[in-house]
Amino acid sequence: MITCLTPLVMKPGWISVDIGIEDEENLTILTPISAQYRYVVEPTIKSIYPPRGSMSGGSLVTISGENFHYHDERSVHCRFGNQTSPAVFATDNEVQCRSPAVDEITREVQAVRLVGEPIRDEVQEIRIVGTPIAREIQWVIVESSESREAPQVVRVLLTASTGMEGYFKLTYRGFASEPIGVKAAPEEVENCLTSGLFESVGVKRVLDESIYGDYSAFDVSFYSVPGGVDLADMSCDRSAVTSKWSGDIQCIIVEIVPSSTSL
Repeated sequence: MITCLTPLVMKPGWISVDIGIEDEENLTILTPISAQYRYVVEPTIKSIYPPRGSMSGGSLVTISGENFHYHDERSVHCRFGNQTSPAVFATDNEVQCRSPAVDEITREVQAVRLVGEPIRDEVQEIRIVGTPIAREIQWVIVESSESREAPQVVRVLLTASTGMEGYFKLTYRGFASEPIGVKAAPEEVENCLTSGLFESVGVKRVLDESIYGDYSAFDVSFYSVPGGVDLADMSCDRSAVTSKWSGDIQCIIVEIVPSSTSL
C-alpha cells in the first residue's frame, strides 16, 4: 500500500492519479491505467433550525450551508455531542436529521459530518440581553480658521386656492425623494430629502402673508452638493397633491440669493 498527500488545487473536479518513480530529470509512470480522484469543495454550515429541541429526541433538524451536494448522501451524518444521526439531503445546500435522545444536557457543539471531511464547529445561537440598538447621529466638529462658504438656498413653494392636502416629491437628475407632506414639519422634510437624494440639507418653513390662498413653502439649504444644485435638473412631482380646486395647484422652485427677501 502506498499513501500520499494530495496537492492543493484551485477548483473542484476529477483528476487522474498515477504511480511512478521520479529521478532528478523526469517521472517514470509505472501504472498502465490511471485511477480517478475527485477534489470537492469543503462544506460549510451557516445555520441550524430549530436551534433547540426536546431531550427525548426525535426533532427534525434542518442544517443549511454550502457545498453539501459534492458528497455522497450515504456518508452524511449529524453529530449531536458524541451521538450521531443519519441525515438526508433536503436540497443541494440543506440536510435534515432527527435529534437523538439525551440523558443530560451538555455544552456540546453540533456538527454535520461528511465522510472524508473534518468536522467543522459551528456556533448555533448567541443571545445578547441588553438595551435595543438605537440609531444615533454622531456629530463631528472640525474647528478651522477658514470661513465656511454659505450654502445654496432653494425655495420650494406649493400653492392652491384652498384645502391643499397630500404629498409631493422632489426629483433631481432622475432620483426622487421620499414623499413629503404638504404640511410636513421642517425636520420631516429634511429626513425625506436625505433618504437617498442629498447628503446634507437644512430646511426652514417660510411664512409669507403676501401669498394668496393656501400655500406651503420651504427654504432648503444645500451643504453637500459640489458646485451647487442645478435647478434645471430639479423638478416637483405634485401628482399626489389635492385641493378643493385641483386644477389650480402649482409648484415653484427658485433659488434664493442672499439679497433677496421674497419671491
